[in-house]
Amino acid sequence: VAEGAARPYAHVEAAALVHKHRPDAAFVLFGEGPLRAQLEALITARGIRDRFVLAGFHKDLSRFLRGLDIAVMSSFTEGLPVILLETGAAGVPSVATAVGGIPEVIDDGETGYLVAPDNAAELAGRIAQLLDDAPRRQAMGQAACARVRAEFSFMSMAQKYHDVFRSVLRS
Repeated sequence: VAEGAARPYAHVEAAALVHKHRPDAAFVLFGEGPLRAQLEALITARGIRDRFVLAGFHKDLSRFLRGLDIAVMSSFTEGLPVILLETGAAGVPSVATAVGGIPEVIDDGETGYLVAPDNAAELAGRIAQLLDDAPRRQAMGQAACARVRAEFSFMSMAQKYHDVFRSVLRS
């Protein structure tokens, strides 16, 4: 499970809840920031230190994506999250908060699940649901890949710009 967030505490709380249901689950948080020491303390306090890796920043993150089962993003605010486009293109379904541009990327129930922000129990429930259902997880990953290619590829975006320009010129 890959994780990233502007305020990552919901991730840790969700991971602790998932761990109770699925002790075999492992978590990795990519990125680096000033909250690292607080995260380490919370991860230790929740008893999941041996199941949680703070991987730091990686310029070559794409090489890790296909090895993930689920991408998780518990942001409180977000633009259009490129990482969810990258994980989707890699065939990885997502569980993410329904904020900002995230619902533009994730089709709830088809390419992943959307949850309310700051709700670790709901986040954990959806993560556990996907971990427990490999066929569903794989189908969502395939749907995520198809959606990213259809809606967010260079050719798709170029066509959308072309359509906008054509519409403006007609006006």
